[in-house]
Amino acid sequence: MSADTSWISFKISVLQLRQLRARILDAIGDENTVLSTQDVLTAYVVHVLHRHLETPITVVTNAAS
Repeated sequence: MSADTSWISFKISVLQLRQLRARILDAIGDENTVLSTQDVLTAYVVHVLHRHLETPITVVTNAAS
């Protein structure tokens, strides 16, 4: 692990994930938008971090495999 990274662990239930996806899709308002589970999890993590950082997050690179 690089010096500027930290390991984090969290649990999110399938129900919470579905509710989060529904809220994001409602906010987007586009019926043609498709969100993967990874999209939703990334949005959640970025949102949590953004709320606690002094500098806004402007770029997200998702390297999930």
